[in-house]
Amino acid sequence: MMTKKIVIDKAHGGKDPGAVGNGLVEKELSVKICDYMYEYLKDNYTGFEVRFTRTTDVFVELSKRAKIANDYDADVFISNHVNAGGGTGY
Repeated sequence: MMTKKIVIDKAHGGKDPGAVGNGLVEKELSVKICDYMYEYLKDNYTGFEVRFTRTTDVFVELSKRAKIANDYDADVFISNHVNAGGGTGY
């Protein structure tokens, strides 16, 4: 079986909190979702490796996030965001 490479992007971070409202901060929610996602993958699947775009509360430029995935030769790049800013897509 070929190992799949997954990059999980803990969105925002550092100076960029993302959306803030109702006592919630997007960068903090993103970290929790990404950590839950990783634990779920570990508990239920095999044949993959995961890297994160950040492991601490630092700001990482969007171009650097893409570079992390490209340099790792990732099969999948997942960026978790939690807001209602009027954007489209997923």
